[in-house]
Amino acid sequence: MVTHAGCHAVFTHPRCKTGKALKRIAGTGGYTGIYTMPFLLGKAANLETFFAHLMHAVKVVGAEHVAIGTDYSVIPEYADLEVTIELDPYDQAELSSGSLAWSNFPLITVGMVQRGIPERDIRAIMRGNILRVLSAHDGAAQESIACCDTLLGRSRVARMC
Repeated sequence: MVTHAGCHAVFTHPRCKTGKALKRIAGTGGYTGIYTMPFLLGKAANLETFFAHLMHAVKVVGAEHVAIGTDYSVIPEYADLEVTIELDPYDQAELSSGSLAWSNFPLITVGMVQRGIPERDIRAIMRGNILRVLSAHDGAAQESIACCDTLLGRSRVARMC
């Protein structure tokens, strides 16, 4: 599994995966998490750019091998943490003004609905693929389910996840 990356076809960056790499990861039964770090998504680093990466990955390997790839910002206790980030030497864009934080997961879910992704695939992308891989390897899925349920709350959109 690759916990967070982007698609090279959308943005040329060393952390972005080529179609060949995405297929090799999928071939192992794994998934690629599309990262939510705006400064690694491209020049127009916002939800639209995020969806360009996500939809490309789904097109190349199918929804069963794609997930949302967050970083530390998905954990609420770190929400107020002040972090100094050394800018990536490959980055040619300024940091995004659009937020891709964990609190916007409902917007990501709605965006997938708007793009015609079936509900079963949304469930897989939002947590199912991660849980499948974790379950296959060390039983860590139950702990992740509890964390995910806590973060997403009980709204209709969150329950789809």
